[in-house]
Amino acid sequence: MKRAALFASILLIVLAPACRRLAVRKEAVELSYLPGDSLFVASMDVVRLRKAPLYGKIDSESGQLKTFLLRLGIDPRKDLDQVTLAFRGSGTEPGEWLALLRGRFDRARIEKGLEDPGARMSVDTYRGKKIHGLVRVPDIGELSFAVIDPTAAALGKSTAIQRALDVRDHAVPSLERNETMKKLVTSLNPKAQVWAVLDGRELARLTSSRRQSLPGVLPEPAVRNLASVVDGRLAAIVSEDLGVTVEIDTMTEKSARNLADAVRGILAFGKLGTQGRDPDSAAALETISVTDRGKIVNLRMDLPGDLFQRLRERFHPPNGAAKPTPGS
Repeated sequence: MKRAALFASILLIVLAPACRRLAVRKEAVELSYLPGDSLFVASMDVVRLRKAPLYGKIDSESGQLKTFLLRLGIDPRKDLDQVTLAFRGSGTEPGEWLALLRGRFDRARIEKGLEDPGARMSVDTYRGKKIHGLVRVPDIGELSFAVIDPTAAALGKSTAIQRALDVRDHAVPSLERNETMKKLVTSLNPKAQVWAVLDGRELARLTSSRRQSLPGVLPEPAVRNLASVVDGRLAAIVSEDLGVTVEIDTMTEKSARNLADAVRGILAFGKLGTQGRDPDSAAALETISVTDRGKIVNLRMDLPGDLFQRLRERFHPPNGAAKPTPGS
């Protein structure tokens, strides 16, 4: 669950105008191959994102991910159209992630490159597809890869990829059959190149059932706030600037006020810590607004493109070493 919170936080910080109330999404969203019990899904439309003026000013496809894909024989600029990340908690401990890549994948070429013993740790066959064990990542463990068909590839633990293949073969339901998550996805702003949805009730159930194995990790106030969340939606739009809208539905008006007040408190603490020491971070925090209306909490960030670039250069400089914060 820490990685789920971290991923959502990164989206909030680095991607950020969206409408006050999210409009109904007109085009169909590809949910096949995603397990039906996924409680969190985030997706990036790489094709439309590349058309954004701000995106063209930064080398967003550099770094470890690009290197990793190139080693697999995948050119992210030519072959990759969409990246979707899903988290499922049922039947797994502590849960598992699945990254689904959409685009054009030459399975024969990719698997030939993986025949080099130095390129992988192991290879297994499941439902007629080869699952290549690639590496072991600290705090994550096994990382495997498989080409599902010429338009889809999967990355994650071997068990997560097996689940995607089960979905492909209709052995288990896909996310298309999950009415709660499908409704959340179709309610998103159609202009968003990046989006995420969360089934809050399923998250609360999972947190409650596993709290005993996480002593001290989740304080009581945090558990109460999680339990009050019905669902959440994030829509990020990249143009000349960055805009993010987060909408959280809660069970009661009181829980919405409490959640909004908690977020405002965090922002106030952040502003106090950056005031006079870090003008760029202070300016970024000033672009975030929090409102509550009935049972709904809305967060909005409108980040100017030039400010985003300065912050990105600080935290992700070309040499990969983060620059110190002024005054630290």
